[in-house]
Amino acid sequence: MKIYNYGEKKPEIHPDTWLADDVVVYGDVQIEENVVVFPGSVIRGDIASVVIKTGTVIQDGVLINPSAGNKTKIGENCLIGFGSIIHGAIIGDNCIIGARSLIMPGVKIKSECMIGAMSFVAKGMIPKGKVWVGIPAKEKRDITERDLQMWDIGKKTFREIGQKYKDSK
Repeated sequence: MKIYNYGEKKPEIHPDTWLADDVVVYGDVQIEENVVVFPGSVIRGDIASVVIKTGTVIQDGVLINPSAGNKTKIGENCLIGFGSIIHGAIIGDNCIIGARSLIMPGVKIKSECMIGAMSFVAKGMIPKGKVWVGIPAKEKRDITERDLQMWDIGKKTFREIGQKYKDSK
């Protein structure tokens, strides 16, 4: 992994976190424990801060950055899908952001939400426990208990993969 300061701003990465060798982290970034960040991801905290909470999985090729006036925060136990962009948004706990989704500045996604793959969330607040999909993303349905169980399995699987990589060094 490559870690860069931005002026006086230094990334803080918990030692129990695994970042792939080619992950790049810049500036005012805080990554808590048991986070897994897969190859090709970039986490940039230059014009505002980025916080990634405990137990979150960042899949391959994700870009996480703030925007002017909008910090980025990803809650606990989230899964950010392959190739997604999180740009100046706040994501609550236990959320799934589907592959190749784009979450724009100022968006707030409450806990236990799913944004479907390849969705575009341009503005606003997504209430707790909802599934949103599409371009632009629109509410599709409520989250079910089965959704939450399946997400837990998926997040656990990716955390275990990250731990195996970490243990094999």
